Amino acid sequence: MNDLLYEDIQTLKNKIASLEEYRRLKEVSSSMENDIEVIKLYQAKEKALLLYEDSLKHFSFDDDYVIKLRKELVKANEMLNVHPLVKEYNELFRYLRNIDHKIEEEIFLPFKKG
Repeated sequence: MNDLLYEDIQTLKNKIASLEEYRRLKEVSSSMENDIEVIKLYQAKEKALLLYEDSLKHFSFDDDYVIKLRKELVKANEMLNVHPLVKEYNELFRYLRNIDHKIEEEIFLPFKKG
């Protein structure tokens, strides 16, 4: 019984790995890791995030400086997310995450409900 279950799990894993969307996600991910523009946009977003988080340690949420940094963070995040590689990656990731959620709902959720 367990061997059959493991075989079915491996078959499902292989099926997902053979999806064009999965292969493309891996390609896009690799491309993003080597794309100077994406790297700079990501670093800018992370810098804005750190500044914003640090500002919250010292100032109130509605302080003008915090508001300015929050707007800069939103802008940096938007700049990153509109890049074509990042946009494609996010779309592919959402697609595959939906498959993951469907598997969770169909296979595991019934057991959790007991």
